[in-house]
Amino acid sequence: INGLHALARHFRGFLLRIGHGEGDGEGDGRRLPPLQPQLAVHFRDRSRIMRQFAGPVYTALQIEELRSVASALGIANVELEATDGWGGLMHADGISPEALAEVASRCILASSAFEVWGTGESHSSAFASVDLERLRASISQRSWRAKPIVLGKRRSNITAALSNYKPLIRELGSVDFKSPEIELCAMEKWGRDCDGTLRLQKVMFGREIKPQTSQNSTKGVLETYKLRDRSYLGFTAMDPELSFVMNNLARVRPGSRVLDPFCGSGSILLAAAELGAVTFGVDVDEKVLEGRRSGKASHPGDCAASQVFEGLEDDDGDEREASGKAAALSIARNFADKGLEPPTLTQGSVYNRSIELLNERYDAIVSDPPYGLMEVSLQETEGSKRFVEQPLDPGPCLRLIELAGSSLHVGGRLVFFWPVRNSESEQHQSPAMKYLDFTTAQSMRLCADFKETMSAKWSRWLVVFEKIDSRKRVSVDIESS
Repeated sequence: INGLHALARHFRGFLLRIGHGEGDGEGDGRRLPPLQPQLAVHFRDRSRIMRQFAGPVYTALQIEELRSVASALGIANVELEATDGWGGLMHADGISPEALAEVASRCILASSAFEVWGTGESHSSAFASVDLERLRASISQRSWRAKPIVLGKRRSNITAALSNYKPLIRELGSVDFKSPEIELCAMEKWGRDCDGTLRLQKVMFGREIKPQTSQNSTKGVLETYKLRDRSYLGFTAMDPELSFVMNNLARVRPGSRVLDPFCGSGSILLAAAELGAVTFGVDVDEKVLEGRRSGKASHPGDCAASQVFEGLEDDDGDEREASGKAAALSIARNFADKGLEPPTLTQGSVYNRSIELLNERYDAIVSDPPYGLMEVSLQETEGSKRFVEQPLDPGPCLRLIELAGSSLHVGGRLVFFWPVRNSESEQHQSPAMKYLDFTTAQSMRLCADFKETMSAKWSRWLVVFEKIDSRKRVSVDIESS
């Protein structure tokens, strides 16, 4: 099969040379046409935070994030195709190598972008499929270093592997471990035979594509935005990995106006601000917004936000001024620590339609509404009493859809988690499917949904909606109904 692939590539090159009126590229001194690269994206394995997403669901989430980021960067029609036998590696079409590198660097769930030069069941067969003649012009005398990626095994001997590519390496320049012009990549897939023997199954050889600028890159942000390092942390703060993924799904870009109507301590807005957005938040809990309901203390040397508030209130007697100073050590402090503009915050209920922030226009609404999992009722049956879990109220989720219909620009996105009890719902059907008529009435379209199984009793769906037109929407009193 590898031989047939190689023959097909050479035959395609022969046809290209005929089309360009060229000879064989050797005797007449003419150069061969440049090689059209085959591009691939390597995705990250599921982290601890992402383990509740089943394998196929996680793969779909990775694809949707990459397509959403590409759209946010003005790149449309990116096609991804699974590679046979390669978990976490997908071929990409309809995009240039530089653009793919920029998109992958912005994605949280993608690791890197590659230009594939050769594939095979071993390093020797992978090199046999490399069209060195066409690569020569682009790699000649370039500085380089090698990067091994090993799947299914702890480590591999990269030096022994590179010995199979000596004719190609001779065309390269000197080795540069700090800032090479070309980063060679040898990806190995290992697996076990029927008798349990671990052996090399597949090899991909090529180069890793680096983005031309780091302006849109999010590499390293998960380490920078760890929850434990924040000055102020609410009890229900969203993990940074999910916060960034949700903002990527919402196609947040520099200058976007992003609203979180259930902002809490601002984790989602913090990720949006890192991506360049102007952020706005609403929450019914005044203590959270003012830094008086903290899940941890502030920086070492500072007292807890609640203590700061109480002390300032006693000294000044001005509760409003004290609130502002406490907030400076809480939500605003988290933003200031990262050099970001703090969000515009308003205390109030999302059902209060008179709140000014809820009547403005936004490019994205990203939120994690309250779940109501603790709501139970006491029922008496045949002389015995027991607590029964109440059905989860869809009101906050429906209000988010209605708010998005009235506040989003056309093409804007709404991204949020929709909780369900497993006993109440179809196991593989999003709760949003029950309300498609309501969604359509709000000029919103369901783009994607991803189930995250939290326990045997309940799950939550990460849903993505998009504003499709500016027609007049149907207003519904969700709270009373």
